[in-house]
Amino acid sequence: MEAPSGAAPLFIAVAQDDTFKLDQDCLLFYKDWKNKSNSAELHIYAKGSHGFGTKIQHLPVDYWMDRFSDWLGFLGYQINSSN
Repeated sequence: MEAPSGAAPLFIAVAQDDTFKLDQDCLLFYKDWKNKSNSAELHIYAKGSHGFGTKIQHLPVDYWMDRFSDWLGFLGYQINSSN
């Protein structure tokens, strides 16, 4: 997949031990995104496996949503934590 120029900001979170080996693909996609002067943030966690957002594993990857919220705040979006 090729990144378009002038695209919206991109947030990527992936686990290095994902059985689909997405970390390498995501790294290449992140580089392409940045080379087109697009804003992007990439997090590659050492452990978490595929589908890490579906269960608590007592690993740093459990807090990926916090990093995503931090990133949105950095971009100027107001985060509403109450439902």
